[in-house]
Amino acid sequence: MSLNLALSIIAVAGVVVLALAAANQSAELRFLKQQVVSLRKLSGIDAKLLDVETRGEVAAALPTASRGAMVLVIDEGCSICEEVVPLFAQLMAAEDNDGFAAVVVSRSRTRTEGAERVRHLADPRLHHHLDPGYLPAMHYILPDGEPGLTEPVGSREGLIEAMALAGVKVKV
Repeated sequence: MSLNLALSIIAVAGVVVLALAAANQSAELRFLKQQVVSLRKLSGIDAKLLDVETRGEVAAALPTASRGAMVLVIDEGCSICEEVVPLFAQLMAAEDNDGFAAVVVSRSRTRTEGAERVRHLADPRLHHHLDPGYLPAMHYILPDGEPGLTEPVGSREGLIEAMALAGVKVKV
């Protein structure tokens, strides 16, 4: 066997091993995120939604829906926020997602381009309660008003991943 053939075989084997390792890491990360979601649901601990009074105020401000509310918290002047809001509206408008309330919460803006089918709440107090310290952020509020999960949304892909974790059907 020639040296070039041997090196080629070793290189191909190395690439296959790296691809398998990357797939395994991705699966483990998804599993760990699901475990965190489960623990949050069991403990009821979620950012500023710790106390019952705050949870009640948030639940009262949000529309009720049979499958809960998907709440995207944005900030004015945030370029990533501007990028993900239209995609959020598009994904929530899908037929498979009937039963979810779709809400965008900001401090003062009442509308965002490309997201006319989503309910917008311009409420500084609600924004404060739902702001986990990074924006944009996705909250899934269970139908009974309890917090389900909170995920950072750093990109379009991050939004899709956060929504999928909450059980929203995402078709792009």
